[in-house]
Amino acid sequence: MKIPLKCGQNPMTLKITVRAPKGTLIKINVMDDVRPDTCYSSTTGEVRGSRHAFYIPLPISPEKGYMNIFTVDKHGKKTGAKFTVVKKQQLPLITNFNLFDTSNPMIFQAVDFFKDFVTRASFLSAGKMNKDDTGGSFYTSNDGQIVIQYVDEIIDWCPYRKNKDGVEEKNPNYGKAVATSMRINSATGQIQCSKKYMLTYSIPERMAILLHEFSHYYLNRVQKNEYEADFNAILIYFGLGFSKREGGSSFWKVFERTPSNLNVKRMHKLIALLNRVDNYSYNQAA
Repeated sequence: MKIPLKCGQNPMTLKITVRAPKGTLIKINVMDDVRPDTCYSSTTGEVRGSRHAFYIPLPISPEKGYMNIFTVDKHGKKTGAKFTVVKKQQLPLITNFNLFDTSNPMIFQAVDFFKDFVTRASFLSAGKMNKDDTGGSFYTSNDGQIVIQYVDEIIDWCPYRKNKDGVEEKNPNYGKAVATSMRINSATGQIQCSKKYMLTYSIPERMAILLHEFSHYYLNRVQKNEYEADFNAILIYFGLGFSKREGGSSFWKVFERTPSNLNVKRMHKLIALLNRVDNYSYNQAA
């Protein structure tokens, strides 16, 4: 079922009330009318009564768009089960700027830049990544401090790597595409971004991962600390009013492609952080 939306690019929370049998899984995608592959929110929830309300935060919304609402099974496949949309409302967006350092102008420069980039990422030009890490297309924040190198895929151009014993050896993945969607240069702060994976993310998911990379260089006390970058990113992400569910799914998609003991620990910590910050955010807004 497609339901048209007129959002005027205003931040808001969509409240969608549906009638369906208890236990029905409903998926709601908020899409742009004219921008291909641009999803402003993708959420799946279980109906817990004969009537159930879904709340969809949209810190970034389309000028004109539509909701694509359908039923799915536990594996995410469409089922065609019957449901009825009872009511659609546009409510204020809940934000909580107390969650991050609002005195840091760099954060707001990054957020403004990232909002523009994630909204246009599906149709912005990218390009092939060269051996010397050049290539692709470059996008820069208004103050000129933050640069995104947008490439078709991120390629591993390191000819050698250290094994678990610290001995340098030939890199078997040399010249191959890597499974990471983004990474940041620890010396310059330039962010490399893969269009291949950006096309698979919703706008909130794109924002969460960009904020993580930004945090490594610009906010972390220990630059390489993944947990610290996760923490900094989630606080800004939640403070801006983005979806808890897509905050988790953004990292899950990364970890699923690059499984490791570290990423398992990160996911557990992220889930705990998402739950804790979500409760704090709503308590503050009450």
